[in-house]
Amino acid sequence: MRSLILDNALIIVIAAALVELLVGISVLAFRGRRKTYGAMRALIAILCFGLFYDAFIIAIGKLIGDGNILWVLSIVRYLLSAILIPLLFPISGYAADLGKKGMLVMKLLMVLFIVLGLTHTVMTEIKAVEFAGLLRYSPSDATPVWAKIISGIINLLSIIPLLVAGIRLVIKKHNIALLLSGICMLAFTVLAPATKNTDLMVFFSMIGEALMVFFMFVHAQTAKDPDFLLS
Repeated sequence: MRSLILDNALIIVIAAALVELLVGISVLAFRGRRKTYGAMRALIAILCFGLFYDAFIIAIGKLIGDGNILWVLSIVRYLLSAILIPLLFPISGYAADLGKKGMLVMKLLMVLFIVLGLTHTVMTEIKAVEFAGLLRYSPSDATPVWAKIISGIINLLSIIPLLVAGIRLVIKKHNIALLLSGICMLAFTVLAPATKNTDLMVFFSMIGEALMVFFMFVHAQTAKDPDFLLS
């Protein structure tokens, strides 16, 4: 598995970027009737375009070359990540039809995680790293340990609402798409450390993110016919 990923790192990054871009465009093109459905669709699109930017910058890093331009683009990568990952809370809430009180909780959690994300991002020192044929900026040893821990916690905890909402949708509407979205993201988040390939985390995460947004799109398409995936 390790050699397969290392030999095809650029292909993985480009494929993830294309999936995220196409899903973002497709979600925007798909019109829902309910107000909350439209909000969910818009948030999924925003998330997709942010993930596309992340993968795209990594894919073209070597073409840009190490320097101020790539550094600035990479800073934007990290800031977008801090802001966009917490969108999983309201996306999950809208998908599960949690109502006003439930959505208030989800939005408050989103704001909390954005603040935490921006805090650890500001404290993160990044350096240029060439690995698997790609040039990207990643956290350096100068980054405080607590900032790295918070980053990991945010990435893991943000998946929980997808799983909870997904289980709720399977039970109430027989639609497994959102649960698959959360399971894919969780599986590829823990796969790197579980296989002692933490240096490949970025590639595992990109595969997980592409699958996550793909199944979000499937949910958006099958929400009106919830039994579609379990029929």
